[in-house]
Amino acid sequence: MFEAVRSWLNGAGIAEGRGGFPGGRGKPGWTDYVAEQRRSIGVLRALVDAFGAPSDDIVDMLQSYERSFPPAVRRMGDGYEPCVDDEAGRLIYSIPVDSGFVSMMFEFEIAERDLQTLLTDPYRRAILGVIAHTVLQHSMLRGHEDVTQRDFRQLVDRVLHASRAELAETVAEVERAHNINVAAFVGKTVQASGPTGTSGA
Repeated sequence: MFEAVRSWLNGAGIAEGRGGFPGGRGKPGWTDYVAEQRRSIGVLRALVDAFGAPSDDIVDMLQSYERSFPPAVRRMGDGYEPCVDDEAGRLIYSIPVDSGFVSMMFEFEIAERDLQTLLTDPYRRAILGVIAHTVLQHSMLRGHEDVTQRDFRQLVDRVLHASRAELAETVAEVERAHNINVAAFVGKTVQASGPTGTSGA
């Protein structure tokens, strides 16, 4: 049984040190790949529990997998709000979105500097959450295009790293396009999370 699982895992290339996922962690699909590798770890652990310790080379392989694919680490957020998890070296911004009777979780990769702004500037963090939710909810409507990683990257730059004047322009643009009052939602979000912090430069 252990040999069958090892053969299956070797197909991914991780056990042989080839990196496994085409293009490495910078390519789309990495989080799904990581989840698959964690399931593989779970299978091996279950076999160990059922049949006892395997051969040394399989133990080494299991330990290598566990080092390469540690459990996700929550870096920001809690409960039903935008969250950031460290997924085996990639930061993933996740946001739940409801539209009618449908609820979806959207995930996009962000950078460490994005996370630091989110953690230190509650105002911009709230704006990103409100605008992202609005844009993603709109994308769920029939006939509308999906929000891509590139689209989200542009949104993050415009909200988290733009000047105060440029940020105000972005907010006004979204308000016109979606007929909403971003400031009202942001105010509620910031009040619920505590001190307002700074609004950036």
